[in-house]
Amino acid sequence: MLKFGYPRVSTQDQSLSLQLDALAHYGVDQTFEEKESGKKKKRPQLDIQKLLQIYTLIH
Repeated sequence: MLKFGYPRVSTQDQSLSLQLDALAHYGVDQTFEEKESGKKKKRPQLDIQKLLQIYTLIH
C-alpha cells in the first residue's frame, strides 16, 4: 500500500522542511503540502475520503 504525508504550516513564511524530513524517514511515497491558515475549512490538498481509498496516512 502506498503511503502519503500531509505536511502543513499556517503561513507562507514557515518551512515544511522538518516535516518533509520526518515523512521521508517513514518512507512516504507522496506528499500533499499546504501553507494555509488553520481557519480555512476547505483544503483541496487533503481530501481524506478520496485519498484514504488508495493511501495509508502517516500523521
